[in-house]
Formats: sequence, C-alpha cells, structure tokens
Amino acid sequence: MNSLQLISSQPFVSLALPHIEKLDLIEFYHAFICSLSQHLPEQTNIVLIGNDEEFEALQLPMITGHQIKRVNKSVFDIWIRDYAPIICGNRIVEQVYYPSYYYKKELKELGFSFSSAQPITSFLRRTLCKDIPFLESRLILDGGNFSTNREGDAIISTRIFADNPTWSKKAIENELYRTLAIERIFFIGCEPGDETGHVDGVARFVNKGTVIVGHLPDEYIPSKSTISKKDYEECRDYLNSVAEELSQYFKVIRLTDLPPSKEYKEGISSAYGNYVNFFRYADKIFVPQYGDQDADENARNVLQDAFQDIHPIIIPIDCRILASYGGVLNCITWER
Repeated sequence: MNSLQLISSQPFVSLALPHIEKLDLIEFYHAFICSLSQHLPEQTNIVLIGNDEEFEALQLPMITGHQIKRVNKSVFDIWIRDYAPIICGNRIVEQVYYPSYYYKKELKELGFSFSSAQPITSFLRRTLCKDIPFLESRLILDGGNFSTNREGDAIISTRIFADNPTWSKKAIENELYRTLAIERIFFIGCEPGDETGHVDGVARFVNKGTVIVGHLPDEYIPSKSTISKKDYEECRDYLNSVAEELSQYFKVIRLTDLPPSKEYKEGISSAYGNYVNFFRYADKIFVPQYGDQDADENARNVLQDAFQDIHPIIIPIDCRILASYGGVLNCITWER
C-alpha cells in the first residue's frame, strides 16, 4: 500500500477508516475495499485515511500494490461524505461542518468552528483536490444533505434552516448559487426519525431529469417491522409526499426500502433497510443488501433499470453491519 503525499488531477474514491475498537466495522471495510479494488477502473485511486493502527487492523495484503493509497491521519468518524468539501462540476466548496445533530461540546473539543471550514474539510481539499478551483462558504451544510444532478439542480432538506438560524432562506439560496452554481433548489422536509436531516437516503438523482425516491409499502406488517404502525405510516407518508412534490419537476422512480429499524447506536438511528444510499461511481452501482432475498433483488433490479442508459454494473454489498451505525454506502465514500 503506497503512502500518499498528494493526488492531483486523478480520480479517486476516499474512505475514512473506523477506529480499531470497532472490529465489526473493520471487517466490513476490509470486504468493501476489496470490492472497490475489484470493480473500480484501474486509474482510480482508492484513498484510505487513518492512522497506523487503523491501517494495520484492516489487513489488506492481497491488494497491496493496486491503486490503493493511504493518508496517515486519524479522522473522528467514518462518515466522510458529510465533512468532506462538496465537489460540484468543476468546482469545490469548503463549507462549514457544524451540524445540529452533533453535540456542540464534542465539536468544540475537536477544534471545530461554526463560522469557518473545519480542519479536516480543508485538509481533504488540499490533499486530494488541490488542482480544483475552490470557494469558501460560511454556510453550515454537510454533504449528506446535498443531492445534485451536477447540472444545476439540488435537493436539500429543511434541516439547513435549523443549522443556519441567522440566515434567511433567500440568503441560503444565494450562497448556494454563488458557490456551487446551483440554479434550482428543492427543499424537502426531514425524514421522520432521522436525526441528521440528510437527503441522501431519501432522494438521489439518476440524471438531469430523473430522481430516485425511497418507498415503503402501503400495508404495515408487524412481523416485518421493529417500529410502531404510527411511526411506519409517518415514514411512508413522508416518502410519498417527497415523491409527489418532486414529480412536478422530474421523472420519479420509487425504490422500496425495508421497514426502518428502531435500533440506535452512538445516538444515531440505524439505517437498516435503506437502499437509496447506494454508492455510484461512473457505471458501477454498489447496492446495499440486508439479507432479505426479495427486497435485495428488487433494489438491484430497480437500479439496473433506472441507470439503463449507462449500462450499469450492479455490485451487491452486505451492509447489515454498516447500517447499524446509522449510514450506508454513500455516507462512507467521497469521490472525484
């Protein structure tokens, strides 16, 4: 595995490694990185960020010498999508990462500021994207709450208003227009039970005119759900309302999730059963799987059809362990 000083003008997929005490996550990362190595184009670097102990725990001898690169830096959590700078088209933005779902005391202890880009955000930009023109923004926005077709449209949840209480809606829109060249913003409500207020498990763009939105069946089946009927119906109705709202502007494809889980870990609800948080890189679609044969197959088929214009290669990834920590594949990846 090669040490990385700087990657410039090269495509990459980057992951922040789990801490060594999380043995189940280390096992998942080992399998996922092997899958990335097998399926990504050879010219695409796989950049792993972590300290020496985390690299050693990962144990990747069989793919040493491939396109795997390392950055020797410990990161506070694995959800790199959220705190990495936002890449949109030919520009990159160092936004502020100070979301309301994190304990403010914890963020302060990490040296984070609510008025400027965080050290990790700036580090990732300087290390992996030095050649891309960048802008700084004082807007609090994490990458999990930003879905774009990279052609001027973005979907963002209303959590952005709570995270930026001193900003007006118009000021937020103008800042997104200025920094990310967004032309149309579609604000949707926050998913019930999701503390993060993210959109990347709710709605994802396929292309300029098509959006995938999560779906839950009409009928609540107690034996297949760990949440109450009331909570289930709230989630179902929320997803239906998002689909109806976006259908006024886009073709909407529904992707059926398994019922949400009531389990929590480290203060965040489980993402078990969410398929919308897939990871796409070029024509490769890495699809979360949960051991439910029918639901897993349906997710693969829906995504195969949704991306038929690019003749996608569908790669199933068992995400039962990862999802228990509150996120899935798009959450742990950051790509160029």
